[in-house]
Amino acid sequence: MKEAIVNYATEIFINLFTYLPTGVSMVRKKTSIYVDEEIWMEFKRYAVDKGMDVSSLIEEILREELLSHIDDALSKIAGSEDYQINFEPIEPRGSVSALIREMRNERASGLPR
Repeated sequence: MKEAIVNYATEIFINLFTYLPTGVSMVRKKTSIYVDEEIWMEFKRYAVDKGMDVSSLIEEILREELLSHIDDALSKIAGSEDYQINFEPIEPRGSVSALIREMRNERASGLPR
């Protein structure tokens, strides 16, 4: 059961946040829904207030809702206990910026083109 939950959570996460190279966009699906007219008008005003178009705001809300399922699935796996990790911070040996640049370059070289 835990494996199925992990697989489901992983699949949702990957689908929501797959790396898309510059110039590649997600394919959008046109759909129809029935919504109370007053709620729809209020939602459109809300989107304008946030500086977003309605489609983008709906996508954002759907992503957040799907991510809540990932949180639930991971909570089932890990349990409800809080864990605390104690460690002593260390001083870096050398330039932190250089280390971060090296890690980014290493990651970039592993990404498909």
